[in-house]
Amino acid sequence: MTDKKNVRKFFKSMRNSLADSERDYSDKRIATFFINSDLFNYDTLLIYVSSKGEPDTSDIIDYALNVGKKVAVPYCSGKKMTFHFITSFEDLSEGSFGIPEPDPAKCIEVDDFSRSVCIVPGISFD
Repeated sequence: MTDKKNVRKFFKSMRNSLADSERDYSDKRIATFFINSDLFNYDTLLIYVSSKGEPDTSDIIDYALNVGKKVAVPYCSGKKMTFHFITSFEDLSEGSFGIPEPDPAKCIEVDDFSRSVCIVPGISFD
């Protein structure tokens, strides 16, 4: 297993082999770790909404919104990606690749990325 596709497939199968309760527990631990870290102190959270099989980011998004953090999620249009502020999950609808995205006509685009941190819920990275 030397290429990225096979490595990703391997780790995805490992994650999928976990019982739902184990996966949920793992996702909650990841969220708790992040929320209690210094990274949560940034002014703006740029956060990807997780897709099937990835660690769930909904607890981080929900908590951040409830404590008044600025939260922005990506919107994809062709090859261009922009981040837009959301105020609730209701600001999201199914977008590219079946992943929830903000409506760029209703959600303000982020134009200042200083004092922000980006959370990416991937299976594996190189």
